[in-house]
Amino acid sequence: MTNIEDITPEYLTTALGRVVTAVETEPVGVGVGLIGQLHRLTPSYGDGATGPAAVIVKLPGATEESRFVAMVLQMYEKECGFYRDLAAGSVVTSPGSHHVMFDPETHDFVLMLDDVGQHRQADQIAGIEIDDAEIAIRELARLNAAW
Repeated sequence: MTNIEDITPEYLTTALGRVVTAVETEPVGVGVGLIGQLHRLTPSYGDGATGPAAVIVKLPGATEESRFVAMVLQMYEKECGFYRDLAAGSVVTSPGSHHVMFDPETHDFVLMLDDVGQHRQADQIAGIEIDDAEIAIRELARLNAAW
């Protein structure tokens, strides 16, 4: 899985465990993700099926250069491992995970997370205010202390 076109209603039906009849996709965070692609998916469900109104799907980077960096640093493997194995027991809040797929041979992956787009995001160029930095540092300390 390397392209948003691979995330079909059939794929979502298997991944979400609910009948998905159609899906709308929208790129999000263009220029924000260093080594991956982000898309908001809005699924339409079959009769009687319910599920998340929207999810964020993370896929490998679009360029060979970004994929190479991620592979060497095991970034995709580590992020998928966190959501697959650790997030549920973590002491810090993270988006809920609906589906995790990682191929150790190719480093292809699909990570489907809750859409938390209603939250404020930091500007990666301008940086963050001291109050927000303190929140981040406290959460990092809690995470490290737990393990």
